[in-house]
Amino acid sequence: MHMHRIGILGRLVLVAASLTLVGCGSDTTLTVSAAASLRDVLPPLIGDARLNVGGSGDLATQLREGAPVDVVVLADSAIVTRLVADGIVDTPVSIATNRLAIIVPADNPAAIARPADLARRGVRLVLANPSVPVGGYARGALARLRLAGALTNIVSNEDSVAGVVAKVRLGEADAGIVYVTAVSYTHLTLPTSDLV
Repeated sequence: MHMHRIGILGRLVLVAASLTLVGCGSDTTLTVSAAASLRDVLPPLIGDARLNVGGSGDLATQLREGAPVDVVVLADSAIVTRLVADGIVDTPVSIATNRLAIIVPADNPAAIARPADLARRGVRLVLANPSVPVGGYARGALARLRLAGALTNIVSNEDSVAGVVAKVRLGEADAGIVYVTAVSYTHLTLPTSDLV
């Protein structure tokens, strides 16, 4: 199996330095693979580079299988650590952070006003699967807030942030926990100290 070593910082600098060249008809177009939660954030930053978005685990699998990627931006530090240990990517550089947000439908039928409300009887909560970074982070935040009881209110475990947002937007759940960058409507931001 052919593997690429991907220089995260070096390639990121290269993206910034090369966007002009890419836009000027260069026959080399950079490929950026990024966590799905960055789907709306990255395009203005990467110019004409190709953007491949997906779950961090799926992107790691693509890298392991030799996908031609110049820059990778993942949401799960444990996955990045394994990719570094296996020699697939160079030493990572943190380029951004995110925060968790509790999202609710526009009419907020369950009157969610604070994190503790997620543990109330009858609240329908949707999270991403524990194997999806935001799902693990959400569960960690609930545990640190001593709200593990909220996990009994989970009505659906989704495969992505987009799945959580869709369930809440459609009214199939009273609340969900996603990255703040994934929402542009009613949400409550969890305190920074509650992040994993």
